[in-house]
Amino acid sequence: MGGCRPAFDRERYEQRNVVERCFNCLKQWRGIATRYGKTAQFYQAAVTLAALKIWIRTDWRRALEAMVRRAAIGLTARRRPG
Repeated sequence: MGGCRPAFDRERYEQRNVVERCFNCLKQWRGIATRYGKTAQFYQAAVTLAALKIWIRTDWRRALEAMVRRAAIGLTARRRPG
């Protein structure tokens, strides 16, 4: 079973990694992991709400990190001797 290894596509790997991490985050929700909602509509609603909460939390973290970086850059710019 020898042969050439398939080519490694970094962009495709990164996209797959994002999807896998998303599923792992969704599995943290007990109702989704155990399929507590028996109807398809209830399950879809639960997945949508969980995904929105994850997205909002991630978006706020990125915004906060950007603000901290900008503040740090501003502080270092002010400390330089003029």
